[in-house]
Amino acid sequence: PSAYEEEEEDRLRFVATLVAVLATLWPGWPFVGVLFAPFALESLLAAIVKSRSLFRGVLVIARRGISAGLLVGLPVAAVDAYVYGAATSPLVNVFLYNATRGSDALYGTEPWTYYAKNLLLNCGGPTVLLAAAAAAPLMVVVVVFEPTTRTKAAVSSLAPAALWVAVLLLRPHKEERFLFPAYASIYASAGLAVGALCGGPPPREDTNDNTRSASAASQEAKTTHLVLVFVRRSLAFIAILGPAVGLGAARIAAMRAYYAAPQLATWTAVATRAALDYDADTPVGVCVGDEWHRYTSTFFLPPLARLHFVEGHFDGHLPRHWDASASSVVAAARADVAAHFNDENREDRARYVDVATSCRLAVDLVLDRSSDDDDDALDDGSRRRPTLAEALARDEREHGVEWRVVHAAPFLDAERTPTLARAFLIPGYSRSRAVFAQAVVRQRVQAAKRADGRGESSMMGTSSSSRATTAPPGEETVRELLTASCDF
Repeated sequence: PSAYEEEEEDRLRFVATLVAVLATLWPGWPFVGVLFAPFALESLLAAIVKSRSLFRGVLVIARRGISAGLLVGLPVAAVDAYVYGAATSPLVNVFLYNATRGSDALYGTEPWTYYAKNLLLNCGGPTVLLAAAAAAPLMVVVVVFEPTTRTKAAVSSLAPAALWVAVLLLRPHKEERFLFPAYASIYASAGLAVGALCGGPPPREDTNDNTRSASAASQEAKTTHLVLVFVRRSLAFIAILGPAVGLGAARIAAMRAYYAAPQLATWTAVATRAALDYDADTPVGVCVGDEWHRYTSTFFLPPLARLHFVEGHFDGHLPRHWDASASSVVAAARADVAAHFNDENREDRARYVDVATSCRLAVDLVLDRSSDDDDDALDDGSRRRPTLAEALARDEREHGVEWRVVHAAPFLDAERTPTLARAFLIPGYSRSRAVFAQAVVRQRVQAAKRADGRGESSMMGTSSSSRATTAPPGEETVRELLTASCDF
């Protein structure tokens, strides 16, 4: 191909890459753009070198960036204006809200060690150390072996993660999920470091000397090199990859045994009970209190069930159901944003429901917490907020019903379990030191008088008349309802 064709191909490749990046960031989470800063800098330097002019290089990148920005930004702006009913930029708003106003601190703050702990837990200690080593001590090894290719690869692979973590550390509000975009960069750097440790350039052959002694020496050098590579790889696996694999497996096992399995079993039980408590006219109310943040997803509820919130200790802003009476999703979004949401994390008491009228099932975590002071008044004079268990007990007293436990699963009590035991599932250690609470599902039942005068338990719902005329679902109906919700 000619020089013009190569330049045109390079331009199209750059614009396509930039469009893909902008299409990912613009409608979503713009802060992740920090990860692509090394790519932008490398492209700029390449353009300057190629054009042999700082001004021309900057102009080329600016022209391509503006073209890609218009290609992505105009359709996104049109959709935003249509949905929100006014010309607005969520990208600018989310940046101003979090970075300029610092409103992210309203949702909780953590020290810098929060990210250090999560990196070590989720990526594994050896992985994090290797990623750091790719740009620190092991960089010497990289430079000695292949100073051009591997040095560039080390810097370009680790730079996105380093920049991203640096930006996150500056923000007071920290969440584990914020680290997810950096994992690919960390793993790539760790792999590069392992490659530097395990390998090395093959021995050079002397092509000018064709004697038998030179050939024998060359063969001996090759054999020695292969032995050294084998030893390096074995030592690297034993010292680095072995512990990394072991820690990763222990971490996955702990997350599965302590959290994932109990939650999956609990919400599967909720979906099953909701299907059994089927009512064609009234959705099955599934209520949560302080454990609202553990709610996995709507996909874990069948279509006939509806999640509700009961007042608890949390006093922030809770999610809200879409307005089913709205003419369209767009109409519902416009009305909800204006009337039912705020940007100050203020509590909206309209989110809460009454247990007696709205709840048939309740999901709660039963913790063994003893309190020396049972007084409802707090030190600051405010009223102590009730728990879900207390709301259920009050419903039992006032309406003569019973909130019967229909499912219970052990769930780790993180506050009472030692750090090492809850972080990793270590055979012979973790289980003996772990303290478990109970994740329970309760169902509202009441005692009904039979003709012979004896009492029997009957399910309570919000629509008793419809329940009397609607036959309970058979096994096939229950299976269909569960299949419609999600694949467990």
